[in-house]
Amino acid sequence: MNHVTLIGRLTHEPKLIHRGDRAICEMRVAIDNYKHDPTYIDVRTFDNRAYACAEFLGKGRKVAVHGRLIQDEWRDGADNKRERYSVIGSVEFLDRPPRDREPDPKVSDPDDHGAGAVVEELLAA
Repeated sequence: MNHVTLIGRLTHEPKLIHRGDRAICEMRVAIDNYKHDPTYIDVRTFDNRAYACAEFLGKGRKVAVHGRLIQDEWRDGADNKRERYSVIGSVEFLDRPPRDREPDPKVSDPDDHGAGAVVEELLAA
């Protein structure tokens, strides 16, 4: 079985890209290891979830990631073998956006269930 669940904070703004007809949101999450250095994991999510992450998440936001661990291998320009582990799956928003960000006039206040409903609708599709 290959199932991973992680909780951490985004290290930079999510990056939305398109490959063919597919939307992909790429993120990096820092996982706190208490007395040890943090572990940094790349995360990718797709389609409607990718759009929701790109729109509503930002650097420093706390997220839970549920998915499967994959390993990418390649050769760099000097023909050295390189590898990277990442998680492909879903991302759960665990905190609210910072108050200092300007509210988007198209999105209602989360307290009135407007933005939350938009996120839920995007994730359900």
